[in-house]
Amino acid sequence: MLCGGGCPADNICPGCLRDLPRNDSACTGCGLARAGCAQGLCGDCLARPPAWDAVHAPLRYEFPVDVLIHMLKYRRRLAAAAALARAMAPGQPQAKALAPVMLIPVPMHWSREWARGYNHAFELARALSRRSGSPLARGRLVRSRRTPPQTGLEAAARRRNLRGAFRWDGGHLDG
Repeated sequence: MLCGGGCPADNICPGCLRDLPRNDSACTGCGLARAGCAQGLCGDCLARPPAWDAVHAPLRYEFPVDVLIHMLKYRRRLAAAAALARAMAPGQPQAKALAPVMLIPVPMHWSREWARGYNHAFELARALSRRSGSPLARGRLVRSRRTPPQTGLEAAARRRNLRGAFRWDGGHLDG
């Protein structure tokens, strides 16, 4: 898919898979690559702990991961979801503990999903569910209002843009 060579069923050859930028020093709170966070939280997350237990962010958003995501999101290359899932799903026995308890795709506003014809976050979550065996909880997180596109916004503006844009319709989650 990336190099133009022959790809296996999951759409990424071993060489391209090896070349993807791993996020080995990610903070378990925010997922950002931070020096000294290989096993824990960064200073920001220690100061303001997140509401969740942990984030699994196995890849850095840089070339060619950004290309795969853009292929999936903007060019309807749904095969990119399988390639990303292969790179993101825990493969080693010791990494199986990192498999998510539940995959919850971020919903698009119905009008945007209708115009695009699919939800790229759902396609990626479905591919990850198939690979990891983690259950997929579609429809539990609901988009409650349409928001302007996030593209080009700084982090603080992105957070403001999404404030109040979702609601949980999935009932109580144990854990």
